[in-house]
Amino acid sequence: DRDTLSFGRVVDGIDAPGVAVGERQGLLVVEAGEEPGVRVEVGGRDLGAPPVRVALDEGRHEVVFLRGDERRIRYLFVRRGQTRIVAP
Repeated sequence: DRDTLSFGRVVDGIDAPGVAVGERQGLLVVEAGEEPGVRVEVGGRDLGAPPVRVALDEGRHEVVFLRGDERRIRYLFVRRGQTRIVAP
């Protein structure tokens, strides 16, 4: 679904001090939300509590927001050389 894949906002370029982003990768930034106790998983990898910055290969990715027993799943597309910014 196109709307789901465009979740968040996109910024051209990468500004990620401390995060190694490869030539064929983009950056996903999960901002801190208003809900406490949220954890982030991307592709089955637990990335912990936001804020989170992670380099991802270009393509479609599953992002899961976990809070207690609640799981919210989003799918988004990351393009190389771009930063996608989302909030839980």
